[in-house]
Amino acid sequence: MEANQISPDDIRRERLRRERDYYLSEEGYLDFIRDSGACPDAQKEPHGRYAQDIIHWNGEPDPENKEQIIYKYKMVLWPRGSFKTQGFDIGYVAWLIARNPDIRILVTSETDNLSSDIVEKVKDIIDSEWYRERFGVHRGKKWKTGEFTSGLLSKERSAKKEPTLKAGSVGTVETGMHWDVVVMDDVCSQKNTQTPEAIEVTQTITKQQTHQLQFQRWFFD
Repeated sequence: MEANQISPDDIRRERLRRERDYYLSEEGYLDFIRDSGACPDAQKEPHGRYAQDIIHWNGEPDPENKEQIIYKYKMVLWPRGSFKTQGFDIGYVAWLIARNPDIRILVTSETDNLSSDIVEKVKDIIDSEWYRERFGVHRGKKWKTGEFTSGLLSKERSAKKEPTLKAGSVGTVETGMHWDVVVMDDVCSQKNTQTPEAIEVTQTITKQQTHQLQFQRWFFD
């Protein structure tokens, strides 16, 4: 196409395409969480520098099934006030869905209200004009409080019952579900760790939730 045939719309589409490719790269993760509104105050130190601890998992092929990847368990401990929830729950989940609309993610916390709040903030980003322009329109028929199913699912993924994103809690375990990623944010509290019995219940339920992982990929916040 000759230069004089390039329209402003063509230039805009190309700009959005390049931005999309950059934001979906590991290099662009920090700018993604800032520009999407998930974590506007994220800084190169520590968020950008240590983002690799969260987003790069060094998976290895399953010896019994070479098509599947086994990821090591990982716990990242950062102090309060370091934007963990904004940068690595809300931002990370929105980034994963942009990269792969077929993904299945469970966000769990001490209560349904806490995890639902995270899910709703992710949905606000995904349904924003900024996100839709670059990563498509994910809002479809299954869009309700505490969960949603992307409108961009592949035909094969549409046959599976799990939503794209769902909120859960220490008090609830749905049988028969399979997740690609489980995010655990503040699953432990004074209330559910006051006695040995309460600790055992909390451990049992969180183990059940991680056992629903399809590829053993999860992290605490």
